[in-house]
Amino acid sequence: MTGAGQHIAVGDFGVGQRHGAGDAVLPGNHFGFAAAADAGAAGDGHRHFIALQRVEQGEDGLTVHFTTRGKEDFVTGEAVLSAFGRSPNWKGLFADGLQPETDGRRIHTDENGQTSIPGIYAIGDITGKIQLAHVASAQGIVAAENTAGGSKKMRYDRVPACIYTTPEIAGAGLTEAKAKETGKNVKIGKFPISGNGRSMIMGESNGFVKIISDAKTGEIYGAHIMAPRATDMIGEIVV
Repeated sequence: MTGAGQHIAVGDFGVGQRHGAGDAVLPGNHFGFAAAADAGAAGDGHRHFIALQRVEQGEDGLTVHFTTRGKEDFVTGEAVLSAFGRSPNWKGLFADGLQPETDGRRIHTDENGQTSIPGIYAIGDITGKIQLAHVASAQGIVAAENTAGGSKKMRYDRVPACIYTTPEIAGAGLTEAKAKETGKNVKIGKFPISGNGRSMIMGESNGFVKIISDAKTGEIYGAHIMAPRATDMIGEIVV
């Protein structure tokens, strides 16, 4: 939402969280970066909020009412940008008797990409897995190989996710909390970007690199980066 020097985004990923329960920029403490992102946003001229209440049309424009940090507030602007997710549209897609198993919002597939109907595969957002373009591409490769007689499986635990903020944020694998929940003996390695010479030269010292690994074997369970070019570097860790 823009107007009078204010910049407000209403959405379910990133800046605003419509259904969240907590005052963080990133919903669900995504990759453990919520606190750092919130702190970085405090001085950038943007206002980040949670718990949208309502939007009203008035003589002076649109007014967004919301709560942030337990207090009610509002802001008025010329326009509101809203992004509250997507819904599938498969009306008329399936022939009679060839309706695969769904839950109303996605088509169920197994790790091979196959639906409940043998020989029928589904890829992309309609599977409700991870709605990212590179995931859909990988699912397509898996499905194609398996229709040709292969036995390829998707590895959703190795999918990198990127957030194009400043600084960039990227992560893959388990978070520290999730790794500990599984009972793994984890070791945490964390390095602040402020200690990196190139980051200092670039004037981008806000962020860190975090590696979650097995304390004995060194196997990497997860990696999370908040730094310039994080979205490029995460691929090297995944490979």
